[in-house]
Amino acid sequence: MKLKKQEAAKLLNMSTRNVARLIDRYLQGGEAALEHKSAGKPSNNKKQIDAKEHVQKLLKNEYVGIGPTLVSEFLQDDHGFKVSPETMRTWMIEANVWKPKTGKPKARRSRPRRACFGELIQMDTSEHLWFGDDHPITQMIAMIDDATSTLHARFYTTDSVETNMDCF
Repeated sequence: MKLKKQEAAKLLNMSTRNVARLIDRYLQGGEAALEHKSAGKPSNNKKQIDAKEHVQKLLKNEYVGIGPTLVSEFLQDDHGFKVSPETMRTWMIEANVWKPKTGKPKARRSRPRRACFGELIQMDTSEHLWFGDDHPITQMIAMIDDATSTLHARFYTTDSVETNMDCF
């Protein structure tokens, strides 16, 4: 029974282009050509596993108390191992020589509000084109009371002691 490329592609869950490529490979080299080219060879990851074990021994003996980024630089300079800082961080965590930072930093407690109106007033000036491009830059002087959050603001042409006192 002969299959069309489209039918074979459906059966193999491949594209017709990939099936055509496999057919060409089979015609040129027989069944052996269909075998994966890395079959029988050691994994590319094996080198990294051997290096990992060696590096973890070095971490416990030579590089105690040093962070992953600096250790990865030292390893490249001193021993010729090129390991990214992120990989180094993972290896250090696995070797129990580095603890990952967990969670968010603790939030600070808010300062308690003042008890009485007028006890603490915060004042600021903001220079801006408040009324559009066709008007000059205007100063907004604003004050807020800490106890009640009452806001008071006025617009002035200049920011000076006189205008601040007038707003106050």
